[in-house]
Amino acid sequence: MRAGVATGLSHFKDGEQFEVLEKYLADSSPKVVAAALDAMAARKEATKWNTIRELSDATDAQVRASALAALSGLVSHDDSRGVNTVI
Repeated sequence: MRAGVATGLSHFKDGEQFEVLEKYLADSSPKVVAAALDAMAARKEATKWNTIRELSDATDAQVRASALAALSGLVSHDDSRGVNTVI
């Protein structure tokens, strides 16, 4: 259910319900974490860059793949740093 919510939130814009996605980055289910990362990437919004970078080393392959994909394409609306600076 939470993974579905995260996927649905990928269609929201301009920070709407973004705090839910941030919360899901710490979820106990790898499927939920991956869905939250994918939604952030789809929305082109992110915060918690260090958390996303740490998730690129997760033991779950789906989480790792989603974190790396998110890092490669995200630009933060709240932060002028680009992906190269973060990585």
